Amino acid sequence: MKKLKKRSAVLITAAILTLSHGFSALADTWQEDEKGRRIVNDAGVYLTDQWYMSPESGLYYYMGSDGYMLTNTMTPDGYQVNADGVWVQQPEKTGDTWFDKSGLSITPQGRQDITLGGLYSDSFMLWGDPYTQNVTVTVTEIMEGMPEGYKKVRAGITLYDAQLTRGFNLYRAGFDRYTGASFYLMPEHKQTLQIGDKSYDVQMLFESLRMADSRTYYVSLICPVEYDGAVFSFAYNSSELEEQEKKIDSTQPHTYDELPHYKESRMRYYTLSNQ
Repeated sequence: MKKLKKRSAVLITAAILTLSHGFSALADTWQEDEKGRRIVNDAGVYLTDQWYMSPESGLYYYMGSDGYMLTNTMTPDGYQVNADGVWVQQPEKTGDTWFDKSGLSITPQGRQDITLGGLYSDSFMLWGDPYTQNVTVTVTEIMEGMPEGYKKVRAGITLYDAQLTRGFNLYRAGFDRYTGASFYLMPEHKQTLQIGDKSYDVQMLFESLRMADSRTYYVSLICPVEYDGAVFSFAYNSSELEEQEKKIDSTQPHTYDELPHYKESRMRYYTLSNQ
């Protein structure tokens, strides 16, 4: 069986591909008035009903239906924000897991802006500047159709056709929060995670769903029902990261910090519990 490449890149050809090269996305901008604070993106549109991560601080804020940042309340998707509008994270951290020590942070699921990179055509690859894309991210647990004692944890990123103005490159991966072990990105390969005195047989899958006005790309993990350590990563890719990853021996196990995307600040990390 021919092995798949270790990374998964989504290739889409946009109608204005040849006009997009060299485009630089402008940063999102805070605006404040007597009613409160809000964010206007590089297209001049106010963010509504979605999370926003500050690239400077890494903190998360929720923009309400009127575009203004929520404060001292519960967001529509069930998370607390404080008087400054910052998401109050309450993870059950022991400090003992690989993820706790990594310095990485979990992004809450929901509607949000992420950074994508890369432009493509059918005949050749053309890398472009990073740009901001509005997406919806969800992580779900599926029992139906799974072997007895197993479940599927599936992270999906949905892109909306009306907002796609160019081709893009999307990196998808996953790893174990307890040990940092990277999940094999070759669907025909299963692996065994050893966490303390327990072992778990897991298998990574890539799936996609095309709808009339959107497309969703999934990275899934089939694992025992008692396993709760899956962390999924989405977003940025580049020609430099691509070249570095080609040097990785995909036939050998690795921890996530041994992979080039670990150092990429624009990557986002998601879990089923948002913790």
